[in-house]
Amino acid sequence: MIRTLLPLLLSLFFFLPSTATLADEGFGLISSDLNGALPKALWRDQPHSEIVYLLQNMPADAPMRSIQMVKRNMLLSRYDTNLIDNDIPLTSDHNLLTLRLQKLFEMGLWEDAFTLYTKTTHDPGDNEPLARIGVLLILLEKGLPTACLEEKVLSPRFQGIKFWTEMDAICDEVLGTHGADYKPEFEDSSVLQAIYHNPDFFIPATDINVLNKLAPLELIMLSQKRRINYDEISPEQRPTPFLTKLFLEAANFPESKRPELDIVATSQGLISGQKIRKKEKMSSPLSQADIFLQLAEELYLGHKISPELVQFLLENAPENPKNYVYIQILNDLGVTTDLPPVSQDNFNLGLTSFSEKMQKNINLLKISLDKMAKLSNNRADVYEKHIFPDENQMLQASSDNWIEWWENARAHNFLGISLLLVLNNIDMTTETLDGPSEERNDHNVEKIGDIPVNNRINILKRFSDVGLIEQTHIIAREVLADMIGLEK
Repeated sequence: MIRTLLPLLLSLFFFLPSTATLADEGFGLISSDLNGALPKALWRDQPHSEIVYLLQNMPADAPMRSIQMVKRNMLLSRYDTNLIDNDIPLTSDHNLLTLRLQKLFEMGLWEDAFTLYTKTTHDPGDNEPLARIGVLLILLEKGLPTACLEEKVLSPRFQGIKFWTEMDAICDEVLGTHGADYKPEFEDSSVLQAIYHNPDFFIPATDINVLNKLAPLELIMLSQKRRINYDEISPEQRPTPFLTKLFLEAANFPESKRPELDIVATSQGLISGQKIRKKEKMSSPLSQADIFLQLAEELYLGHKISPELVQFLLENAPENPKNYVYIQILNDLGVTTDLPPVSQDNFNLGLTSFSEKMQKNINLLKISLDKMAKLSNNRADVYEKHIFPDENQMLQASSDNWIEWWENARAHNFLGISLLLVLNNIDMTTETLDGPSEERNDHNVEKIGDIPVNNRINILKRFSDVGLIEQTHIIAREVLADMIGLEK
C-alpha cells in the first residue's frame, strides 16, 4: 500500500508545504488590461459587507457569453484589498479569495479556480470553506486519490462537519484504511449511500431540477462513478454551468450528443474558439450572407476580424450600405486594424438601410462605445446601504431597490459594487433600466432569442455609465454579433 501511494504522496508535497500561509485575498491571475483585468482599485472605499453579499448572490449563469467572460475576468483579477472599507469582521465566510474560488467553481471554471487556489493557498489553516473548495478542486483536477491525501491532512481540523465526514468515508475506501471489503456508510446522504450500495442506482441527466438540489460532492461522485444516465439528454434543457462542465468531463457522456453540449458550453464560456454556429459551404467570392455569418461568428468568439473578411466587407459595401455601419462599429471596437475610416455620409447611408428601431439601437451602441465614464468624484454625501434584510429575497426579484442601490453606488464612484449589481441583475437589467419597455409586448421587435436587441444594449449602457470601457467592448462584440445575426 505504501509503495502504491508513494507517487501520490510526492505529488501532495506540492499542495501542502510545511508552512501554513494564506495569500492576500486580493491576489489574482491577471493584472493587465490586455488580458481583461479589472482595475486594481476596483473595491476602493466600498463596504466589505456589500461586496461579500453581492459576490455570494451573483448568478453562475448569464444570458450572454460575454457577461460570463466579464465575470471570469473580475474573479481572476488582482486587487488592492487594503482599500476596502472593512465594515464587518473578516471571517472565513467573508474572505474574498474564498468567495471568488467558490463562484469560479459554480461557473464550471475549474481549471482557473484550481490554478488560483494552488498559487495562493499553501495551507488553508482553519478556513473551512477555503479548505473544502480546495479539496473539491483537487478532486476534479487531480483525481480522487490525490484529493484524499489532502483530505486526510485537513479533516481533523473540521470534525463533525458534514462534508468532511462524507469525504472521510469516501477516502477510507480509496486509501484502503479499513481493508478491501470496507463499504462507506452515509447517514446524511441518500445519494452517496445509493452510489456505494445500490449498483442499479442512476439519475437521468434530464432531471436538472433534481441534480441542481444535490451537494457538489454528491454531483461529482455521481459523475465519477458513472451514475448519471445521458440517454435522454436534450439540447433544449440548459443545465447550470457547473452541470455542463460535469457533463463535458464525464467519461460516459455519449459522443453523439457532444456537439449539442458544446453549443451550451460555448455559450456559458466553458469552451473557447469552438465553431458553434452552423456554417454553409462558402462560395467564392463570399456572398453578403456568408460575410455576415463569418463576421458574427468571429465577433461572438472574441476573435480578431481577418483581413480577408475586411476586404469582403469593403468590396460589398457599395451594393450593401449596411456594411458601412458595421465597418464603423468594428473600428470603434478595435477588432481590426485594416478598416479605413467611414465618412459620415456613408455611415448615414448605411444607417437608413435599417429599420427605425434598429437605427436607434445602432446609435445607442455607438454612444456606449464612444462615451467616457460619467462618474462623480464628489464624496460629500453619506452612502446609504441597501442590503436586503431578508437573505431569501433574491436580487433578481421584481423590485426597484437594486436600481436605487446601483444609482447610489455609481454616484459615489463605487465601481466594484456598481459592476456586481449589474452582474447580479442581468435579467432585470434587460427589462427595467429605463423603465417599462415599449417593445416588451411587441411581437415584431428584433429579438435575439427572447430578448429584444435594445434590452441587450441597455446592459452596455450600464457598463459604460460607470466607466468600464474594456468590459463594455467585450459585451459590445456579442451585441454586434447578435445584430448581424438578424440579417437574412
